[in-house]
Amino acid sequence: MDGDTESTTQARRWHFDGRELDERSLQLSVQGQLVPLHRKPMSVLLHLLQHAGEVVTKDELAEACWPRRVLSESVLTTTINRLRAAIGDHDASLIKTVHGFGYRLAVPVSVSVEATGGELPERLDFVIGAAVPGRPNWQLVERLGGGGSADVWRIRQDKSGEERVAKFAVSGAALRSLKREITLSRVLRQSLGERPDLLRIVDWSIDQEPFFIEAEYVPAGSLVQWSEAQGGLDSLALALRLDLIAQCADTLAAAHGVGVLHKDLKPSNVLVVADTGGTPRIKLADFGSGGVLDGGALASDITRLGFTQTIAALDTTSGTPLYLSPEVLAGQPVTTQADVYALGVMLYQAVTGDWRKPLAPGWEREVADELLREDIAAAVDGDPARRIADAAELGRRLRHLEARHRSREAERLARERALALQGRLERAEAARRGYLAAAVVLVLGLAVTVALSWRLYETDRERSTALERARSEAAVSEQVSDYLVSLFEAASPEESGGAPIEPRKLVDLGHQALQKHFGKEPQVRARMLGMLGRVYCVMGHTEECRRDIEEALALDGEHPNGNPAVRAKFIFDLSDSQIRAGRYDLAEHSLRQAARLLQEGDVPADSERSIEVQSSLGYVLRALQKPQQSIAVLEALQRTLAAAGQGADSQPAFEALGSLALSYQEAGRTDEALALSQKTVDRVREVLGPDNIQYLYQLDYHGYLLYVSAHYTEAEAARRELLARYEKLYAPTSYHVTTVRNNLAAALRQLGRVREAVPLFRRVIADERSAGAPDGPDMGQSLANLGRSLAQLGDSDEALPLLRDALAMTEKAEGANGFQSLRRRLDLADVLLARGSTAEARALLLNSEVAQDLDSTAAQLERARRERLLGNTELAEGRLDDAERHFAAASAAYERNDSTSYDARALTGLGQARLRLARRQAKAAIDQLVAIEADLRARLVADAPLLLEVREQLAQARRS
Repeated sequence: MDGDTESTTQARRWHFDGRELDERSLQLSVQGQLVPLHRKPMSVLLHLLQHAGEVVTKDELAEACWPRRVLSESVLTTTINRLRAAIGDHDASLIKTVHGFGYRLAVPVSVSVEATGGELPERLDFVIGAAVPGRPNWQLVERLGGGGSADVWRIRQDKSGEERVAKFAVSGAALRSLKREITLSRVLRQSLGERPDLLRIVDWSIDQEPFFIEAEYVPAGSLVQWSEAQGGLDSLALALRLDLIAQCADTLAAAHGVGVLHKDLKPSNVLVVADTGGTPRIKLADFGSGGVLDGGALASDITRLGFTQTIAALDTTSGTPLYLSPEVLAGQPVTTQADVYALGVMLYQAVTGDWRKPLAPGWEREVADELLREDIAAAVDGDPARRIADAAELGRRLRHLEARHRSREAERLARERALALQGRLERAEAARRGYLAAAVVLVLGLAVTVALSWRLYETDRERSTALERARSEAAVSEQVSDYLVSLFEAASPEESGGAPIEPRKLVDLGHQALQKHFGKEPQVRARMLGMLGRVYCVMGHTEECRRDIEEALALDGEHPNGNPAVRAKFIFDLSDSQIRAGRYDLAEHSLRQAARLLQEGDVPADSERSIEVQSSLGYVLRALQKPQQSIAVLEALQRTLAAAGQGADSQPAFEALGSLALSYQEAGRTDEALALSQKTVDRVREVLGPDNIQYLYQLDYHGYLLYVSAHYTEAEAARRELLARYEKLYAPTSYHVTTVRNNLAAALRQLGRVREAVPLFRRVIADERSAGAPDGPDMGQSLANLGRSLAQLGDSDEALPLLRDALAMTEKAEGANGFQSLRRRLDLADVLLARGSTAEARALLLNSEVAQDLDSTAAQLERARRERLLGNTELAEGRLDDAERHFAAASAAYERNDSTSYDARALTGLGQARLRLARRQAKAAIDQLVAIEADLRARLVADAPLLLEVREQLAQARRS
């Protein structure tokens, strides 16, 4: 996170009718008084000043100030009105409306240019040890650097000692740069989640001066600083240098995959951290760090790009545009191919051992390795259409360099063998003997030649396909990137005319505009629909998510040169919508289809997308009560990660371990699950720290395992810690917060603190509905939790409607045979039995048999619950022998899972005691109830409903 920016500029001041606009500071004064003006009205004013006296059409203003933006009809009118109000043009005499066309600035305009010697203020008036403005508990520790528009400091929290990096804006251009960096950080986080290879923007202050953003502090610094500390880049092993570039390629490809460009890729924007084994890992920083090109560029007739297309062009370490691709230097828009070019330059510098070395003519002589020469040439080709297809491909090439060397050597040997065979053939023919041997040699030679020719043909064909795909992907990524950022920017007051836009309305606006703007571009439309569908999923709008992604798949299927990896991404996102809707059966099918597409597209098994698909498949199989299949998938994934060099301390490995622990538990391997989970939690905390989101996820997994293994006190503690952390990170009604609050309430209920749990369950439902959560298995689970708790407190009148609604919405979502539907029927039957509605309860129970092919712990426990409830039904109707048989089956099943089912065992024992009382075996019943009461007394609070029920039954037994 450096401070490299433009270092030279000119100060232009525009004068018109007693008003003045300082273009450098973007300050507007009217009659000598400073007047605040938002960014968009400022952009419109600048454009009108540059075309003073001319009629500027509405389309011209839209293209100049909202390039490639989703623009509603009222935005331009609102912006002009705000501009008129700011400059005091109350009678519209300065900015005249030309009806049917546009607007004209109708006053004389003059401009003065003040040479500044090429220097903007390089730093703010800060002192080491002083408090950070607006942050009284933080102090300035060290100035890390700066440039023409940014001042970068290390800051420290007084109490905790936590350190961060703060980048302060010292110009209007820098403020716009900070805002863009914030926007793109949000886009990346929402699209990719928390990633250790992306520098995390922690906080920002853009409401009052000084404007700044805060990011995590990386002590080792950038690639340049880190390599110098190691004794110089050239002193490092080549394999390590190539691995660092491959890591950059993977991270860049992930950003490109969600439509985000970097635009200023260079070693100083790549930070380095070391894992516990000392292996360096990169963090990519400064996405979108560029601002509007300075006036000096305009004076040099360099095309001035719009805000979303601008890059910080100059690397101030050398004063030359080392990393700019030829097309960008020629004034063309930045695409993914420009980022790949910059990555190619970095690869060349890494190979030659000098981060400052320019890519000059004759660079090939500096690279001895033939394959690396080819890789660099493919990445820095002057024609972006001929450049390597994407960053991920470059990363794959570097990681498989040794294997490629072996393959190249095999090809060389094959060619030599073909030539040798040909020579033998010629000698045989010349001697006119050994005709049979000559024929054999001829056949062999032709076979080798044909094989080589076919391989070369295939290579040319693949190269042609990749070239076409590269052109298509570059165009699509640019449009998707600009479009997605425009949706985020549309939420700002200056874009929306002052009225705030709710996130759902913002995404709906983007969806509505697709047909209008991209109706004739199906590939672009498909990509945008896929992205909007993903956003709908994140927001919890499952039906809209499914609708958009299915339409994206249909459009993608029409493209003759479709990319299997892109289609796999669409199908993966579709599986997410199916998971959120509780259709795990459909999700399994989708994920297996996505895995096949990735294999067909030659996407490596250790790629990010393949890992994501397999990890999700492991989760879905667990949800389908297929823990053995889930374990097989996740253990295979662990082996893939280990073979790819992503060791036990990598984020994918942590995620796979956490999921594997849950599958072990579902398979009945509870002790292994708890041990693995605790080990993973401790390791993540040690490697990534307690504030890393991955630690919170692992803590969430561990809390669940503690809960299902009946360690409710520990589960409560873990969930309280997690809730406090999540409430600082997410909105109060977010999925993460409501889920943890629900789980906390469940732990309290199991501890017998049902009265504490009920208000939490009520809030969960209210928050989920407030956030627009759909009716489905998740909402059904929330309603059932509240209903069961109310029934425990004796309020079956309120509980029954909740449980009926829970069953109806769950069956509608996943069908009557779904596992969650079965659970909801058992919940309802339990309460009906307590009210004496045995006939309805029996009908539900007879329709709730658990499929025999389900072998998870949860499935076994639900079979036992059904047997217990059937025993209660038979007992209520006087069929004592049948009741005894069902109770015995339930008791045996619970004994096999005794560490996770003490409350269920207690309820089964309570039914058996009532059966003994019905058979007039009072002493046996009392003995059983005494044992149950003692066990529950050690586990539950004194007023726990289950404990009170057992004591009441014991008192009745003694009275009898």
